[in-house]
Formats: sequence, structure tokens, C-alpha cells
Amino acid sequence: MNIKKFAEATGLTPRALRFYEEKGILQSRRDPENKYRVYEKKDIDIANRISQFRKMGFSINEIAGMLRASHDLSVEKIRKNIEANLDKLQKEMAALQKKIYASETLITASTKMSPLTSQQKTALKNAAFTNLNAWTIKYVDECLSRKQLGSDEELQMVACSYADLILKVANYGSLRELGSSHKLIAKCLKKIKEPRLEKRHIKLANAYFNMAKNPAWVPPSK
Repeated sequence: MNIKKFAEATGLTPRALRFYEEKGILQSRRDPENKYRVYEKKDIDIANRISQFRKMGFSINEIAGMLRASHDLSVEKIRKNIEANLDKLQKEMAALQKKIYASETLITASTKMSPLTSQQKTALKNAAFTNLNAWTIKYVDECLSRKQLGSDEELQMVACSYADLILKVANYGSLRELGSSHKLIAKCLKKIKEPRLEKRHIKLANAYFNMAKNPAWVPPSK
């Protein structure tokens, strides 16, 4: 079957299928007449397993390692890898639960003893924004450093770069911080080849940087 029919059968986009082929975890053959990609029915199972592994949180390299272990996708090594990944996720969840519990304890204690002061409320708010913003920046930086991204990763990268701007606005970020956010968005748009939107955010970034240097600065009229 051709790539369009194969995409419909697996629920994956043609772009994702090409990406997986570039990474060596899914192979197609070429039609000798037109050189188009063609797939066999047995490839559907492999594509579905790749999709399942991605949903479980495995990286492309981890999936490639598991698939190279054996042509049999139900080998013991794959089961152990899944269990190890599950254990990792459970540990991360447990750590998150501890943070949630600590936050709830603080809130409960503050309501029993005395109301939080405005400074304490601001400190808690800033800490929450800082932690979330640090995660978004880290994810975007990781995506920008990769040579190529899948379509889902591209969407997540751009969404996180916009989230950085939203968090800065919500937390009353400085003009320079807002300029940095627009610059980050422009980098992400350049990565996915969106020059028109990229130029718009570069222009906004420069405007914020200029206002930070000179509060009296105004954008030039067209």
C-alpha cells in the first residue's frame, strides 16, 4: 500500500512516517516503476508498536534500540524496557505527589494560623511560575538543539515557546523578559520554516528591547 493508505491504516501522518523512516525505526520499500514508498500489511504492527512506545514516553533512540533487539516485538528485553520506563514514570509521579502534598500542607497551615501576607502570596506565585517556565524553556532548548523533529514535537515546541510568553505576561515580566520570549518564539518558528511569523516576532522582540533601553522610544511609523 502507498504512504497515504498506510497513514490511514495506522493513524499516523505521512510526515511522521517519513520521520520514523529517517530515524531507521520503520522501513518502506520503493515501487520500481514510480519510486514511491510502499508498505506491507506486516508493517502496520510495527508502526502501531512505535506509536504505543511514543505514548509511553520512550524516545526515538530508545524505540530504535528495542526494535533492533529482535525482529520479534514481544521479546523479553522490550518487556523489561517498558517496565523500567514505567518505574521511572512512577518515581516522577511520586515526587510530584510529594510536592503537591507539601503545597497543600502549607496552604492548610496558613489558613489555620494566619492568612498569607501579600509578600508570601507573591513569593508562592513567583515560585510556581518560575518552576513551570523553567520546564518550558528546557523543553524548547532541547527541541531547538535536535537536527530534526517529528510533527508532534514541533507543535509542542512552538506551544511551549508561546507558553513562555504567556507566563511572563501573567507574572508581570520586564520589557526585556518579554522581548526574550518573542525572540524565543521567533527561533522556534524559524526551526519549522515559518518566515512570515518569525519576522513578526523578531520585530516585537526588538521593540521590547528598545523600550527597555529607552522608555521614551516609540516604534517608527510605516
